[in-house]
Amino acid sequence: MRSWLLAVAGLSGLFAACASEGDGFECAGDDACVAGGIEGVCQPNNYCSFPDPGCDSQQRYAEHAPAGFAEECVPTDVASSGSSGGTSAGSTSDTTQGTTTPPDAPACIDVELGSELGSVDVRTLAGRGDEFSPSCASNTGPDVAYWWTAPVPGEYDFTATGAMFTSVTIQILDACDSELRCGEGLVNLWSASLRHSLEQGESVIIVVDGDDGDDGMYELSVALVTE
Repeated sequence: MRSWLLAVAGLSGLFAACASEGDGFECAGDDACVAGGIEGVCQPNNYCSFPDPGCDSQQRYAEHAPAGFAEECVPTDVASSGSSGGTSAGSTSDTTQGTTTPPDAPACIDVELGSELGSVDVRTLAGRGDEFSPSCASNTGPDVAYWWTAPVPGEYDFTATGAMFTSVTIQILDACDSELRCGEGLVNLWSASLRHSLEQGESVIIVVDGDDGDDGMYELSVALVTE
């Protein structure tokens, strides 16, 4: 897991690195919108935003923006007006994935990952609905569903790690209502993982599920263990 997950501490929130007192933090460029290693976008109104598939623009203003903007979706006409921001290295770009799913993907899918390995996505649970009920935990909070295809046959580790105070559960399903395996955090309450064997070309649904009220960031990774 990347070091940003270890850098988050206290109740000040994931965006503490950017926060300031007063009417709200104003940025001068994308390099000012970095929280724990996650790169955001300095919008044309000089307020930072971060990836969120729950918004039509795929961007949500950070909590340190002024009242009326903080944690609200960035309007599409604002987000598309020329900002040059990006997402963290190795993560899925919300502007290219998470808006369109392949025709053969189940209807419950939010993000299509292809056959990526490593750190495949970093995003927030803010604004997400509660569509799934993991069997291994009582999570009744927001969740995100991914469509992923095994590049080679073998055993894979699927891990979701939440930022501090963001507890997550991870599921593998072969259909929107058919769970194959479920994993919850036993040692680290903010991290959940499971191992599952797949054939080459076999696709599964990966669901990251948060507790009720959770709206923090998390990272999803997939690793090939054995072939």
